[in-house]
Amino acid sequence: MSSARVDKSIKMSKEVDIKPPNHIVDDWSFNFQGAGKISSCFDSTNFNLDESYPVQVTHIYDPSHFWIVTRIAEIDAFHHYMHDFYKKYTRYYRIPLEHLKLNMYCMVHIDTRFYRGILTNVPLLGDAQTLGFVFLIDYGSTAKVPLDQLYFMTEAMFDVPAFAVRASLQGLGPLEGDSWPVDLADELWKLVTTDCLVGKVTYICSTNKVLFLKLFNLNDNNRESINDHFVSERLARQMSTFDVKEMKRSQKEKRLPVLPFLQPSFAELETGACTDSSKLAELIKEFQPFAKM
Repeated sequence: MSSARVDKSIKMSKEVDIKPPNHIVDDWSFNFQGAGKISSCFDSTNFNLDESYPVQVTHIYDPSHFWIVTRIAEIDAFHHYMHDFYKKYTRYYRIPLEHLKLNMYCMVHIDTRFYRGILTNVPLLGDAQTLGFVFLIDYGSTAKVPLDQLYFMTEAMFDVPAFAVRASLQGLGPLEGDSWPVDLADELWKLVTTDCLVGKVTYICSTNKVLFLKLFNLNDNNRESINDHFVSERLARQMSTFDVKEMKRSQKEKRLPVLPFLQPSFAELETGACTDSSKLAELIKEFQPFAKM
């Protein structure tokens, strides 16, 4: 799995001996009621066709499935505040193991930082160091986290939309076959790791809340889109006439496009129903010696 900002190593934070915040009881009650629902920046941002937005790519599954952040300054400020709060009040928000539930919102502690997430896997048997899987809603990636590093969210945290927005490279399909090679995520990372990345919206799939983009690195003097670079370097092909017609039909009928390389769905990836492409790549490497036999 390729992810920006998030290191999967887990470290214990140093808890400070101070009094709990005044709203601690309200926060616990709110979480026990399970009434909170966090909206998405896709819904709260007025994205328009043919307009360009500064973007930061935060996680890549393949060229048809990646996550971006457009509110870059906001997410930085929010996470600074969130880290300062939970670093101070860590001990008062740790979730008791018996209260862990599938698909519950939570805060997770990863490599000295705190992130908002959804618990997508709850081990049947385990102690505090048993690993659970959490989808990080502000970054689009999934992390393995010891169960004793999961915390209740404050009620106020539910009011901030999830920053990660689903995205796909516009107009591209795999060069060969019906699925993307597992190593293309790393190739795309090399091109989008810049502070001057802009995404032009070419299609909005409201059904699946996905932005189809042409990406541009403004530091590239050639001003060639990353999409065109993939084609010129024979890393991808332009969508076929059939692909384009299916995209248009799905838009008109307000449904998901039925194209093999757009599978699995974002929902399946976010709930942990599919193996991440980088994990598949590792498995393939492990079996390479046997492939020659």
